[in-house]
Amino acid sequence: MQDNATAIISSRGNQAYILAATSIYDEWVRNSYDQQVWQNYLKMSTDDKHWPKEVIKRTKKIDDLTNYTNHIINLNMIYEQPIQNLPEYFVLSDSRGKYFPPYHRADQYQLIIKSISGLQWNNPWQQELSVKNLIDSTSIKSIISTCAGIIFMVGTNSIRSWSASEIIEDIVIHITQSIRSTYDHLNCKTDISICTIFPCLKTSARFLTSNLLTSNINDYNTKLYDISNTLNFTIINFPITISHLNVDGLHIRAKHTSLIFNIILDNITCLLNKTNKIKNSQRSSEAKSRRNKRVHQRQKQQQQSHIIFRLQIKYSGLPDIYNNKLYVQFNNSKNLQHAEQCLALDEFDSSHYRIWMTHEHP
Repeated sequence: MQDNATAIISSRGNQAYILAATSIYDEWVRNSYDQQVWQNYLKMSTDDKHWPKEVIKRTKKIDDLTNYTNHIINLNMIYEQPIQNLPEYFVLSDSRGKYFPPYHRADQYQLIIKSISGLQWNNPWQQELSVKNLIDSTSIKSIISTCAGIIFMVGTNSIRSWSASEIIEDIVIHITQSIRSTYDHLNCKTDISICTIFPCLKTSARFLTSNLLTSNINDYNTKLYDISNTLNFTIINFPITISHLNVDGLHIRAKHTSLIFNIILDNITCLLNKTNKIKNSQRSSEAKSRRNKRVHQRQKQQQQSHIIFRLQIKYSGLPDIYNNKLYVQFNNSKNLQHAEQCLALDEFDSSHYRIWMTHEHP
């Protein structure tokens, strides 16, 4: 048996196959070790018929660990406790958020992320993989009840099993309406966000070709936009193309994880700014009155520090300035004529004001 294995592994064609196959899983090893190491590996293989499988298994673990570690560190994963005085946003994601940190803190907000591989909008057979069921669970309800906004990054697993109409009309509408009716504080458009579905090439029993699957994805994203205004939620879109997909045609390459994460962070910043503007525009009449009073007092103080004295002019009053024109009222025509002789038409323009400031306040 060992002789057969030795003969097989000694074949130059099989050696080339092993090197090529292993490089798929082990680019890191291939780039880090010199040719002599690989020759030693091939020499060792004559003594162990299971060597190719073992190398592939070991180097795949190294590759997974390297990808995972690099991209998690790049995303600044920090295990910290949430801060009470910062708005808290909650991201519920499928495996697309696999490499996201469970907690992220920015200057204006904090982010809690729960990623569940295989998560769908609705899964009648596995409730732990169903958003429809999870939002009623104790752990998720406790997060939603205190968060400033919720972001759903779900849909890829659903779109391979259900038509776009079934997902949107039966599930998404139900979930958004359920959240709005249960949590009064999530009543603004910026409080609920749903991400569009990425391209996907992994076909299924329901969608046998990539064209059928792509058509269903496009239909889903279109319907999502159509109902966003009616149901009053925002949409987060990602510039993801087929080139970003992994070899399985379903997941995103690990190196693109930071792109997705940064887009989510940018969208949360925009949502927070919009929320603050909405809150400011919804002030009560009493608050607006107090604000206007403070503004008027500041203007009055500024006006008192900018006064021009003209003793020769006997005027009756000064109406409000309109269109940057100063109107002076007089009690009689004599005072009017005297003022016309003393004052030029450009008496109060910017150049005369600078001259006056130079002479009066050198």
